[in-house]
Amino acid sequence: MSSEDREAQEDELLALASIYDGDEFRKAESVQGGETRIYLDLPQNFKIFVSEKLMDLRNEYLQADEANKRLLDQRYGKRVIQKALEEMESKEWLEKNSKSCPCCGTPIEKLDGCNKMTCTGCMQYFCWICMGSLSRANPYKHFNDPGSPCFN
Repeated sequence: MSSEDREAQEDELLALASIYDGDEFRKAESVQGGETRIYLDLPQNFKIFVSEKLMDLRNEYLQADEANKRLLDQRYGKRVIQKALEEMESKEWLEKNSKSCPCCGTPIEKLDGCNKMTCTGCMQYFCWICMGSLSRANPYKHFNDPGSPCFN
């Protein structure tokens, strides 16, 4: 196993260890190739949620009275409920406060400055107003052209 692979695996382990407590998360070193194996002791009713299911769970939880909230906590676990609430809050924030890069879809937030944007994901230049891709050679031509809807 290369040192880069080992480092990536250690980063993954740290991330998992921060999510799961000691009762659920264990790791074991393997002699074969220096791999680290990860073990999670999951409850019998463990389910993987896709975003639509998380949204449904979040909505059900937010509309529930205290007794039903306790039942949902027992059924799915407090961590799953918290994750559903946080994930949907993050998704809603992104939808309200960012636009997606027209090239790769990375969420971009504009705080100030001109409308020539550079995606941090793919380094594509694009116009914040019309979301059109801009020329790498002369990205400002788009804004200086009187025929452009984004002319300044």
